[in-house]
Amino acid sequence: MSCTWRVEAPGQTVFVKLVSSASRPPVTPGRWEAQLKHSLRPSVALRTHRVSQRMVERGLLVPEVLLAASRRHGWRRDDLLATRAVTGFSLVEALTDGSCRDVVHETFRMVGRRIADLHRAGFVHGHLLPGHVFITPDRTDVCFLDNDETRRRPGGMREADRRNNLTQLVSRMRAGHLPGTSGAVRCLLEAYFDAIGVSGRHRRRWHYRLLTRVRKRSQKRSRRRVHRVAATGA
Repeated sequence: MSCTWRVEAPGQTVFVKLVSSASRPPVTPGRWEAQLKHSLRPSVALRTHRVSQRMVERGLLVPEVLLAASRRHGWRRDDLLATRAVTGFSLVEALTDGSCRDVVHETFRMVGRRIADLHRAGFVHGHLLPGHVFITPDRTDVCFLDNDETRRRPGGMREADRRNNLTQLVSRMRAGHLPGTSGAVRCLLEAYFDAIGVSGRHRRRWHYRLLTRVRKRSQKRSRRRVHRVAATGA
C-alpha cells in the first residue's frame, strides 16, 4: 500500500510518499520462497532515488529527491520518499487553460520530443500518464513525475517498450474526451516520430499498432465499467 501527503514546509512544498508492505496480506506459512523473494525486493524509495539521479545526468527533469529511506521489519519493509514540488501544469491543464490552438499544439510537440529524449536515454516510464507529465511554466521542458516504476534499459529500448508508454499516455488522454485532444495528440505523436527518426511505411505501421492498442484498452475499460455498474445494480 502507498500513501502520499502534501506537506507545506517553510518556503517550499514537499510531497511525502510512504510505501508499506505491512498492510499487504501475509504470505502463506511455509512459502519460504515467496517470503525470501519479497524480503530481497529492492527498496522502492532507494530505487527511485537512483533512477532520478540517472535521469538528471542525461538532461531530463525530475522532482528533486530530498529524502529516500527504507526500514525493515523482518520480511516486511517501509519505504519513505520525499520530493520537492515542481511548478508547472499537466497535459490535461494544457488543453483546458484557454490557450490558443497553435500554442497548445506547439506545447504537445515539445512534449513529444521530450518523451523521445526519455526513450533515447534508455528509460521506460512506469506510469506515463497525463498527470505525470508536467510542463514547465515557460512551456519549454517537461518534468517526469512518479518514477517509482521507471526503468532503464542498458541494452537499448525495445519497440514494445516505446509503444507501451505511448499507449498509456494516449489512451488516458482520449478517455478524458476533452475538446482538442485528437489534434494535440496527433502533434505529440508526429513530433515523437520525427525525433526518433521513424518515417514512411514504418511510421504508418507504428501509428496503426499504437491506435489499435489504444482502442483495445478503451474497449476493455468500457467493459469493466459496464460490469461494475451491473454488479452495483444487482
